[in-house]
Amino acid sequence: MEAIGQVAGGLAHDFGNLLMAIRINVECLEGRTLDPSDEAVVQSVIAELDRGTEAVRSLLIFARGGSVEMRPTDPKAEIDQMAGLLGRTIKSKTGSE
Repeated sequence: MEAIGQVAGGLAHDFGNLLMAIRINVECLEGRTLDPSDEAVVQSVIAELDRGTEAVRSLLIFARGGSVEMRPTDPKAEIDQMAGLLGRTIKSKTGSE
């Protein structure tokens, strides 16, 4: 279990650094877009980054031997929430807006 905690801690640390780099760049886009729908996408990405940051915190707590707050989760609601972001991202990449 200790080895799993060490791996989780290392991954969480690296993932946290990646999220921070993405967040800094996305925040640079805030207020700079010309299209209001682009601003909505930026806000959606920031919200998802916040969720990722919470997941990293939970992993770090686990890795350090702390207790992680357990709460019921509705998988369908989680998937539906991410579907909007993924849908907009895929449309913008394929040019089929």
